[in-house]
Amino acid sequence: MFALRVLAIVVLLICTPVTMICGGVAATGGATVEMTDGATAQNETDAHRDPGTVDEDGDLEAVEQWLVSRMSDLLAESSAELSDGDTDSARASQEEYQRRLEQLEDISGEVGAQEEVALFEQLGVEQEQLIDQVEEYETLEAEYAAAREDGDEERARELARELDEQRIEIEETTQTLDETSRTVSTETGMDTTESRETIDSIEAEIDANATEIQEEALNGTELEIDADEDISFQEPLEAEGTITTTDGEPIDADEIELLVENETIVTELDDGEFEFEYRPTDLPLDTESLTVEYVPASDSPYASTETDVPVSVEQVEPTLTVSELPSEVAYEDNVTIESELEVDDEAVDGIPIAAELDRAGSDETIELADNETTNGSAAIDGPVPADIPDGEYELVVGVPFADRAIAGVTSRESIVVAETDTELEIEVDQLVREADREVAVRGTFVTADGEEISRQPIEVFVGGVSVGTAVTDRNGEFDEVVPLPEDVGSGEVEVTGAYDGEETNLESASATSTVAVPSDGIIGMTMSLERWVGLGIIVAVGLFAGSQLYRRRNRHGTPLDEDATWEPLSSADVDRVSETTDPLLLRASDQLSNDRPDDAVRTCYTAVRNLLTERAGIPRSITPRELLTAAEDDESFLPQEPRQTDENDESVSHSERLLTVVNGHERAAYRPGGISTEEARAVLERSVELCEGDETE
Repeated sequence: MFALRVLAIVVLLICTPVTMICGGVAATGGATVEMTDGATAQNETDAHRDPGTVDEDGDLEAVEQWLVSRMSDLLAESSAELSDGDTDSARASQEEYQRRLEQLEDISGEVGAQEEVALFEQLGVEQEQLIDQVEEYETLEAEYAAAREDGDEERARELARELDEQRIEIEETTQTLDETSRTVSTETGMDTTESRETIDSIEAEIDANATEIQEEALNGTELEIDADEDISFQEPLEAEGTITTTDGEPIDADEIELLVENETIVTELDDGEFEFEYRPTDLPLDTESLTVEYVPASDSPYASTETDVPVSVEQVEPTLTVSELPSEVAYEDNVTIESELEVDDEAVDGIPIAAELDRAGSDETIELADNETTNGSAAIDGPVPADIPDGEYELVVGVPFADRAIAGVTSRESIVVAETDTELEIEVDQLVREADREVAVRGTFVTADGEEISRQPIEVFVGGVSVGTAVTDRNGEFDEVVPLPEDVGSGEVEVTGAYDGEETNLESASATSTVAVPSDGIIGMTMSLERWVGLGIIVAVGLFAGSQLYRRRNRHGTPLDEDATWEPLSSADVDRVSETTDPLLLRASDQLSNDRPDDAVRTCYTAVRNLLTERAGIPRSITPRELLTAAEDDESFLPQEPRQTDENDESVSHSERLLTVVNGHERAAYRPGGISTEEARAVLERSVELCEGDETE
C-alpha cells in the first residue's frame, strides 16, 4: 500500500490543476483571469488542468478567445522589448506565450482549435529564434566595439563579417516570421499587426547598423566581368574580370575566391585582373544571368561584392551507363546499382542519379534512393525491404532533371521481386493479468532460412476474433498483451498469430497455440493457497521496487542517468540530425545549457512531432497522445532502425524513445515546478536519436 500511495502522490503532482478561464472568471491554483476589455491576468500559472476536469458549465470558447488575445498581446510585448534591446524581458514574454499556448492546446479538441495551435506554435518558435539571433547580434556587436577600441583591426574585420552573416540570418527569420504572422492573422483572427511592424523596424535598424560597420571596418570593392552569353556544358562560360577598391585601385592579393551561383571557384589574381571558367550542369534553362560574388578571406581588409553576368543556357544530353543488374531479387538481398554519367567522354559531377521501380501493369512507382555523381560515377546500394510487393517491375535509373543544362536521361531494365517463404511461431503465457482477462502472446517471425524479419505486423486472434496487433522487433521477435473477447467461454481457446503479407514480398503465415480459460474466468492453472500467498508477497515487493524505479524513470521510456554531465550539442552532433529539425534541437540544447529545461523539452517535442507528422503526411495539430497512438498503430510512422546508444543499452526502441519525449513534454506542461535538468537531458538525447534515425527519406 505504501508503494501505491507513493505512486498516487506522483500522479497527483503531475496532474495538479492550474487556472482555467470558464464562464468569464475562474480561479484555480492561485491565479485569476478576468475576460473583459480591461482584463488583467496573473502572468504566472502553476500547471495545467486536464480539460476533461473543467466544469461543464464553463465557456471554453470564451477561454479560447481570451487566450488568443493574450498571446497576441504577449507577441507584441516580446517584439517591443526586443526592439528596446531587452532580450531577457522579450524571452520572459515568450515563455508566458508558450504557457498560454499549452493551455489552448489543452482545450483545442473541445473548441476545434487544433490547426490554430499548430500555427501558434510555429509562430512562437520563429519569434524565439529571432530573439536568439538578435541577442547573438548584440553580443557580436559588443565584441566588435571592443576589438576596435583595442586596435585589433584583424579581429574587428572578422567580427564585421560575422555581423553581416548574422544580419542575413535575421533578415531571413523576419521574412519567415512575417509570412507566418500574416497566415495566423488570416486563419485565426489574431492581430499581429503591431508585432510585425515592430519586427520590421528591428530588421531595418540591424541592416543599417551592419552596413555602417561594414563600411567602417572594410574597404569597399567593385567587381567587373566580361563573358560570352551563350553557355552549355560543352561550351562553358569563359570570363575575364577585374576586382578593385571603390577608389579604382587593384586589390592586394595573389588569388581570389568567387562564388558563381552555388559553385566556389578560386582563381589567380594579377594586378586586379583574373579569368575563370564555369560549366553549367543543373542550371535552369530559363536562367538569364549568373550572380558572381567576390568572397574575401575572413582576415582580408576588403568587403565582399557581387555582379550579374547575362547568359543564355543551352541544354546537352548526357550518356548514362548502368552496371548489369540481377534479373531477380528477394527480401534483404543487397542490390548495388553503379552508373556513369558523361558528355562526350567527359565526366559530369554533382548530378543526382535516382532509382525507382515501376510496377508492371499499373501506374505505381516506388522510389528507392539517389546519390550524386563524383568523377561521373554514382552508386546506389542497399537491401531489398519487405514493403516492396513481389511481382514484375521495371527498374528505372536516371537523372531526374527537366529543363536544366544537363538533360534528364533514364535507363530501364526488367526485374522481378520474388516472394520469400516465412515461418511464424507463437506461444501464449497461461497466467497474465487475470482480473483484466488478458494473456501475453509472444513469438518469432523469420524467413525459411532463419533470417529475422523486423518491423512487421502480426495480427492476434483469440477464438477467431481479432484482439490486437504485435510488431516484430529487429530480432524478428514480438511480445504483446491482448484481451480475451467478452464472449469467450471456459475451456481450451485457440490463440492465433497471422501475417497476411499484403503489399509485401513476404509469404503470409500463421501459427496457433491455446490458452485454458477455467469456468471461474481465471486464466491458467489453479494455485494452492500457499502459492497465492507467495505470489502476493512477490507482487508487493515488486510494487515497492516499481514505485522507486518509477520515481527514477519519471514515466519516461528509459532510465535517467543522474550522474551524467551535460554539454551542448557539438557541430558533429548537429550534423547527425536531419535538416528539417536540427535548428530546433540545437535551440533545445542552448535552452538546456541556459537552465531552461521546460523550454528545452517543449522544443524537443516540437522537433520530433514536426519530423514524424511530415513523414506521415498528417496535420501538426495532432496531440501528444494521438502521436503515440499513431506510432503504435503504424510502426512505419517511426524511423526505420533503432539506434543503440551504448554497448549496455541494446533494447531501446524508437517507440520507447517517443514515449520518453511525450512523457517529458507532459511533465513539463503539467507538473508543478516543471521538469528537472536531468529529465530534460534524457528527452533531448532521445529526440536526437529519433531524428538521427530517420533514414527512410
